[in-house]
Amino acid sequence: MAYQYEVVEEDLRRRLARREWAIGERIPGISELQRHYGDAALGTIRRAQDPLVAEGLLRREQGRGVFVAAHPDQAPAPAAARKMINEAMSLLARASSLLGQEGACDAK
Repeated sequence: MAYQYEVVEEDLRRRLARREWAIGERIPGISELQRHYGDAALGTIRRAQDPLVAEGLLRREQGRGVFVAAHPDQAPAPAAARKMINEAMSLLARASSLLGQEGACDAK
């Protein structure tokens, strides 16, 4: 038996494949998706979206929502995927640096 987040992920993937939403369109918000999937927990919805974000099918914009980045048959080309990975690595390095600086301030 599949976990609920796996069921939600597969359904979102099917809806993307059917082009229920256009590229650039905002998909329904968390609360609407929770109701749609039988009062699913917030973490269930986010966990279902995570692989789709990682694959470049969806993109999250803080404070705005989740948007369609590509349809399954239009997944990002390897060069685009490398660019996204490099950007993510840069953000992680910056966050790590900032956390290290905070730790240095706390020690004084």
